Amino acid sequence: MELIIIMGLLASLFVFSSINLLRPQRSSSLEVTLTQVVADLRHQQLKAMTGENGGGDFGVYFETGSYYLFSGSSYTPGDPANSQVDLESTLQFSAVSVPNPLVFQAGSGDAPPGALVLGHADGSLIHTLNFNPHGVVTQVD
Repeated sequence: MELIIIMGLLASLFVFSSINLLRPQRSSSLEVTLTQVVADLRHQQLKAMTGENGGGDFGVYFETGSYYLFSGSSYTPGDPANSQVDLESTLQFSAVSVPNPLVFQAGSGDAPPGALVLGHADGSLIHTLNFNPHGVVTQVD
């Protein structure tokens, strides 16, 4: 009888410790992706400000499981010049309250204010990127 109780306690302990060991990996995956998204946004803005490729606007188009980096004032699906970045299968953009596509204006790098929500598909972990009227990520919640 005591053996059954001890085995039950050990099984419960194993289950709870396994759950806690997996959480940092999920959080780390989200943080790495978030850092990459912010870096790509800043790079597109910098290209618009410095006039790369002869000047012009640069932007980012968001889909649930990916985003596209493009040049010009509008996103053209299937354009071979677009760079597609796929999110991990467990991550997604769940809300985009910035204009989609988000376009950084040539010269100034300005873009409309808004927010972008990135998180796990099951909703367990999410981060919100807030943009000011200059297209700068001002806060990550």
